[in-house]
Amino acid sequence: CIKVGDHTGVCLGSDEEKARWTEAERGLQNRVVGTHLPRMILGTGIGKAAVIAISVIFLGIGAYGCTKVEMNYNNEWFIASGSPFRDVMRVRDTYFGGNEL
Repeated sequence: CIKVGDHTGVCLGSDEEKARWTEAERGLQNRVVGTHLPRMILGTGIGKAAVIAISVIFLGIGAYGCTKVEMNYNNEWFIASGSPFRDVMRVRDTYFGGNEL
C-alpha cells in the first residue's frame, strides 16, 4: 500500500481506493492516455476502422518483408584459414557443385 494524496493505508487496487481516486488526482497524462484516448479511438466506428486498417497495413508490410528474406551463409566464414577442411571444401566446390541445391 502506498500514500496517494491524502489517502493512506489503502491499496490502490481496492474498490475503496478506486472510489476515492478522483479525476484531479489522476493527472493529465493518465486521464488522456488511460481514459480519453481509448474512448476517442475505440468508441467510434471511424476509430475502429482506422485501427483495423493500420493493422492490415502492418500485416501486409510484414508479409512483403518475409518474401524478401534471403539466406546469405557461407560456412567457410567459420573455418580457420590453415585448416585442411578448407581444402576439402574447395575440392567439393570444384568437382561436386559446392553448396548449391
